[in-house]
Amino acid sequence: MTRLMRIVRESHTKIGYREVRGVLGENFVSPEDIGRAKGINYGRKLLKQLAETLPPEDVLQWLRENEYVLVAGSPLPMSSSGVQQTFGLPVRLVRIGKLTFSQENEIASALRGIQDRISAGWLMFRKVPCLDSVHKVLEDQRSLLSQVEYVPNLAEAMWCIAACKAVHNIKLFPHILVRTASTLNGNSLHIGEVTDDGAVVGSSWRTFKSIVLGIASARK
Repeated sequence: MTRLMRIVRESHTKIGYREVRGVLGENFVSPEDIGRAKGINYGRKLLKQLAETLPPEDVLQWLRENEYVLVAGSPLPMSSSGVQQTFGLPVRLVRIGKLTFSQENEIASALRGIQDRISAGWLMFRKVPCLDSVHKVLEDQRSLLSQVEYVPNLAEAMWCIAACKAVHNIKLFPHILVRTASTLNGNSLHIGEVTDDGAVVGSSWRTFKSIVLGIASARK
């Protein structure tokens, strides 16, 4: 019997935040956690909805076994630029695959131009690159994901990275970059190398491969 099953059977109550935290520990970020850290208001209706839509026990166990975090999403649809501003996450530039943003305002403009969004709901996000995904071209990286996984967009990845850093001071992808589903001018956008000074965002050709470039994954 798993630890969570014992807790639920002994308490005779449905799974709640306390039980989820008992399984995932700091790999769980609730809306209340984000609210306290960044002053974000989710509202009573959304808080109730999130509390009632937690993943079931078998999915929580899968998340723990596969190095995932469970993070409450944004209370309102938000772009990558909005996520950056909300969390005050500094973004650094990176040169990879001979593609780069040459000026600070270029990357800010690029982020504003990306239409991908994050919205309310739970995000199940792998805190490490997909297994064996480094030093591969984009299509080969995509083929490594299981049927229950997908490649998150830049806004989703940035939200999870920023929330984990703000709430638990956990720096995801500290020494590596991960591709997202977002693109700019036909090139793949990536994020990573998270430190106290912020995160790297940049782009690379779909056919480019590097030992410091993997791919991000999230659970459907």
